Amino acid sequence: MKKNKLAIEFETKKEIHLFIYLVGMDLITNQSSREDVLLSVKDDGLMLEYASAELKNDREIVISAINSCEVALKFASEELKNDREVVLEAIKQDGHALSFASDELKGDREIALQVIKTYSGVGFSYRIPFASDELKADREVVLEAINSSNGEALEIASEELKNDREIVLKAVNLNGRALEFASEKLKNDREIVLAAVNSEFDGSLDGMALEYASEELKNDREIVLKAVSQYGDGVCDCEALAFASEKLKNDREIVLAAVKSNMVLRYASEKLKNDREIVLAAVKTDSDCSEFAASDGDFTLAFASEELRNEREVVLEAVRARGLSLKFASKELKNDREIVLEAINTDPEAIEYASDELKNDSEILEILEL
Repeated sequence: MKKNKLAIEFETKKEIHLFIYLVGMDLITNQSSREDVLLSVKDDGLMLEYASAELKNDREIVISAINSCEVALKFASEELKNDREVVLEAIKQDGHALSFASDELKGDREIALQVIKTYSGVGFSYRIPFASDELKADREVVLEAINSSNGEALEIASEELKNDREIVLKAVNLNGRALEFASEKLKNDREIVLAAVNSEFDGSLDGMALEYASEELKNDREIVLKAVSQYGDGVCDCEALAFASEKLKNDREIVLAAVKSNMVLRYASEKLKNDREIVLAAVKTDSDCSEFAASDGDFTLAFASEELRNEREVVLEAVRARGLSLKFASKELKNDREIVLEAINTDPEAIEYASDELKNDSEILEILEL
């Protein structure tokens, strides 16, 4: 047998391209003996591609190839791609191998359950077994997929099961954002939406499921208050207030709860952007959330009313939290010595936004040179 270097590309249902380089290996041909092929596929299952049609239909050879490399199922005969034992052996190694099975076995209930259990919690692998509409409508299979996928599998359930209260409640308790895939009827179910906004996403409480609630429930005070109060641990990127009704964006208690832990003053009503207590609480949050800043829209002071951007105490708190907030202070306060000193103490680059007079102040220049 000849020596060679071979690059093989194959594609799974997840559109992952795997490139395998076989350097200096014994390559087989469709003329190779059964013994040679068996030895070769035990070493590298992908060598099955070069076997004869007869040997691609040999159960022992195919199972040996699969045990070496599960995706070798791609090169098995059509008969063996429809062999339950062979396919089960492949998916025990890697659930993605199901994409190479026959259409009949792609819709096989036992095989689907095996893949779901094998790939519990692994990304979007819950999609793999759902080639048939029958499985998408199978209550037990979908429940198993929801449990193993942290709720995400609700996306591929049948329309009937997306309207199944038990299934949807299970999904949103695992992952609040699964509410996106619930039926319109259940997006208006108070218990389900409450569970969703009080659930977790990536290990943290997450009120962002409010986005998928019905318009009626976006105006439910208890639900919105629960949603905007999430991320009290300083994660700072829960913008649930954005999805509240206009009425509740003008609710003082709700907005105050939201700005205490999240950078969301931008979503408050114009009236509350001029509320001193709310704006003070909001600018203090900036110090915890500075790592999320990337643009002007990430500075809370930018959304305060013009009146409060000229309020000395408010601006002092803002620049103590984030020196670059000086950019959004009034012209008068950009010329306030104490405020500018606080700003450059927090971030020397804030000098860019000071008045021309203070940019040339000897004491400030001396501090900057230290």
